[in-house]
Amino acid sequence: MTAARDASISSGRAFPGYPRGWFAVALGTEVTSDAPLTLRYFGRELVAFRSTDGLPTVLDAHCPHLGAHVGHGGSVVDGCVRCPFHAWKFDAAGRCVEVPYARQIPKRARLRAWPTVERNGLVFVHYDPCGREPDYEIPALPQVGDTRWTTFRHGKLRLRTHSREILENVVDVAHFPTVHKNVPVAFENEFEGHRAVQRSAGHGMGEHATTQYRLEATYYGPGFQITDMDSVVQTLMYNAHTMVDEEHVDLRFGVMIAPGTAGERFSEAYVDHYVDTLMHGFRQDARIWEHKRYRTQPALCDGDGPIMQLRRWYAQYYDAP
Repeated sequence: MTAARDASISSGRAFPGYPRGWFAVALGTEVTSDAPLTLRYFGRELVAFRSTDGLPTVLDAHCPHLGAHVGHGGSVVDGCVRCPFHAWKFDAAGRCVEVPYARQIPKRARLRAWPTVERNGLVFVHYDPCGREPDYEIPALPQVGDTRWTTFRHGKLRLRTHSREILENVVDVAHFPTVHKNVPVAFENEFEGHRAVQRSAGHGMGEHATTQYRLEATYYGPGFQITDMDSVVQTLMYNAHTMVDEEHVDLRFGVMIAPGTAGERFSEAYVDHYVDTLMHGFRQDARIWEHKRYRTQPALCDGDGPIMQLRRWYAQYYDAP
């Protein structure tokens, strides 16, 4: 993958490559020191494991020796991943630290190590085809670990779409009545640096017409959004979308709630039902995303949100051709 190919945000291609930034690749609970976790993102094969300090590590998956995939049949030993083919061992920085049958380790014997952080129960890697340092951070949420909140209930969908289709929801005010059966009565967006924000308030439709909500949804970079919503209960949601290849994306989402003053009313069954209802909203959008065609010059009307402004904000995550 070259920088030029990644740069085609304005080329008119339906799937213009991969934006740069921080992207979720696993739940923290999926990455262990027991065995490598196999991953596929950005059109590449990867492995994740925990080193001796407990921190997650993500490396390219194919051994520089003869190309074996270190995740299929490989093992984690003393915080290093061991190739299943000839037992070469690689540390958290991707360096080969042991060749059991050789006196010298080849200088080129290393795996690419990806910048990796663990935040809010998710493992993120930083993708940049030019290898530059990250220029923004994923925030740590104070609600995670707070006993007044439930833990995150997680879900994941693999969709045939591009991640920018998902991102455009943050400005698309007109789709809410049709797709989600709610009516925004206040809606505004803000774009500043690496943040794209939606602030909105509204109510449901039909039998849910008296259900009101107020929310603030913030993107931190092109692939991670946090939504703080006050409705029936106080709710915190995330969605994290990461390109698998140029035509598929993994959409991870999670929901946690704080019952507040009426907390005793809410059983675990109620919490699960409420979470399922919110997650249904992601699935409503997914039906649209998987079958739509991206329009580089859409026929917009005066009731649409600032879609082109969002696209200009998003373009910062691609290098100019």
